[in-house]
Amino acid sequence: NYSNISFIQQLNKDLHKELNDEELQQQLVLNIAFIRELANEITSEATQIFPGLKEHVPEMQESNSSYLKDVFAQLESRL
Repeated sequence: NYSNISFIQQLNKDLHKELNDEELQQQLVLNIAFIRELANEITSEATQIFPGLKEHVPEMQESNSSYLKDVFAQLESRL
């Protein structure tokens, strides 16, 4: 269930905050950086499991984030 993932809970809470234009722009900048970290984390995990995917992600950056470690652990237990 996606609602049990902590960063999704925080993103949902943040949706209810009233922000002025400058605060909203800063929040969007932070969200974009966060999405990039998630994308790198997903890409890193996927290419470890399926190395052939590396040719499709030439701009992959090394990921040190662990936002999805619990999700990946659950998925690995099903493989």
